[in-house]
Order: sequence, then C-alpha cells, then structure tokens
Amino acid sequence: LKRKKKYKRKKSSLEEKYTTLPNHLYLLSDYKNAKAMFGIDIWLNNVVDISSFFSYSEKLFKRFEKVKVVDVHTYQNDDKDWPLWLIIESKDGQRGNVRYNGAKKTLGRQNYYFIEDPLPKNWGRDTIALVRNGGLEINMSKKQVRISQGNPDIINNTSSRHGIGQQWIYGDSLGGKTYLYFEYGGLSFIQD
Repeated sequence: LKRKKKYKRKKSSLEEKYTTLPNHLYLLSDYKNAKAMFGIDIWLNNVVDISSFFSYSEKLFKRFEKVKVVDVHTYQNDDKDWPLWLIIESKDGQRGNVRYNGAKKTLGRQNYYFIEDPLPKNWGRDTIALVRNGGLEINMSKKQVRISQGNPDIINNTSSRHGIGQQWIYGDSLGGKTYLYFEYGGLSFIQD
C-alpha cells in the first residue's frame, strides 16, 4: 500500500506456471499404504457413486463383489477426499477404480470397499439377503446394520438404570432422518 492506495499487478505466465499448487496433495505414507494393498482381495461397497467408483469397462460391477487390487493411481475428482485410487480387476479381467479408504471410516463417511468379506456365511441366507438389499430387522448386530445401511451420520450414547444403549442417526434435517436404537449390541427399535 502506497499512499493508502491499492495496486494490482498482473502475474506473468511464467509466475503463474511455477507458483500454482497441483490439483491434489497426499502424504507419501498414505501412498505407500495404498500401494501395500497391491494383490489383495477387497469387496466393493458403493458402486453407483461416481465420486468413489468408476469404470470404463462395459461390465457393471456389483456391491459386495470380490475384486483384486492391481495398482494405485493418483487422481482428484473431488476436493474433499483422498486423491488416491485403487485400480481393481474382477474375476473376468474387467478393470475399475475405487477411491482409497484411508483409515477405517466411522461417522458420516462410507467405506468405499471392505478388506474382509462383509457377508460371512455364518449369518445365514436370510440375513445375508436382507443386508444385500439394504434392509433392517430387529436384533441385527451393529456390524450387520453398518454393512446394510452404511456408517451413521451421528452416534449418541445413552445410559440409564436399565443399561447402556446407542442411538444411530442417518440422514439430514432436509431429507428426513432415520433413528436406530441399540441395546445390548442388537438393534432394538427403528424410527423413521
């Protein structure tokens, strides 16, 4: 500021070229952790959200499909999440891209994939079918609800003389909320 006047100066093309930040940043440790997943099997979660999954192949990937990680790619199509993508390959050789999860996610964020089979056979056919279809049933475990519905937006812990419980809230104030109540580790009440 000179004499209380502001002066602007246009940057030269050379200054603009060398002083801008790249469109994505990540920690080298995160890249190494993603690269360490090379060759392991994962199970896909949300394959309809383009901000977390995309594929150029004609194959339609399915939720809970088992795929193999074949490489890591850096790319940012969103400004809020990891710029690291796992390149995956299905049993029939088709390829897709799923965003790297990073650390295990808990509140308000969905896991893009699972690192262990999300539908163990000991749950039984009926429960597996219910979870696959995104359904809920009284006495489901917290793990079954998380896999069926995703991670809750809010978790409230409650305690009383009757025991300790949790309230999981899905949704926002505009689109309506769903409240799930857990007692002794099982789903006890559903409120839409």
